[in-house]
Amino acid sequence: LAACAPHLQTIELVNDTPRVIESLYVYPSGAGNHGPSRGSLAPNATTTLHVKPGHLAGLAESAMVKLDETTRDKPTASSELEVTRPLHVVFYDRGHAPPDLSRQDVIGVEFILLQPRGGNGP
Repeated sequence: LAACAPHLQTIELVNDTPRVIESLYVYPSGAGNHGPSRGSLAPNATTTLHVKPGHLAGLAESAMVKLDETTRDKPTASSELEVTRPLHVVFYDRGHAPPDLSRQDVIGVEFILLQPRGGNGP
């Protein structure tokens, strides 16, 4: 007799930003440890994960952004996910939300970038 494998759900991760997402984490909500990164994601790229259903957390760490001569930012974005069916998770920058976020199977996760200091450079 063959052992039954646990039923897995599909999460499609989409990078809708102009920079690389260097690390992607998907882990049980409330866990003290994120576990290993699930990889990186190029701008406008997509990857698919197969996960156990349940309450999960997602965390993305972006590449460093140079905002002005003295300001750098390494944005992160996170969200809680209830995975009971296939989902599309779209990472995007504040002010640049993609139009398909109104779909029931799409979850938007927003990066909030620091603002340049504006004119305070040398």
